[in-house]
Amino acid sequence: MKFLLIALFSLSSSANAAKPGPGPAPSSPDRVAVASAKGALTKTEVKCLRQQENELSRARAAAMRDGRLSLKERRVLSQMEDELNQQFYRSTHNRLRI
Repeated sequence: MKFLLIALFSLSSSANAAKPGPGPAPSSPDRVAVASAKGALTKTEVKCLRQQENELSRARAAAMRDGRLSLKERRVLSQMEDELNQQFYRSTHNRLRI
């Protein structure tokens, strides 16, 4: 009986461990359009964020030309992504509505 209870407990705990916990929400590929539709972004902010997204995409494609990312390339792409995320946050929280 004890073995059965232990087996059931271990099964339920391993199933819970496989579920992703709370954490940062994954960035939506079209979060700019969603924020724009909600009125959180102006046309100018949308244009600026789209340009930054395109720059990041081109940089990622250029870095992957040889089929792998070096440590330096990963750092540069990570920094560009962080800057884009910061700009998105600032733009959606600046209370500027036109």
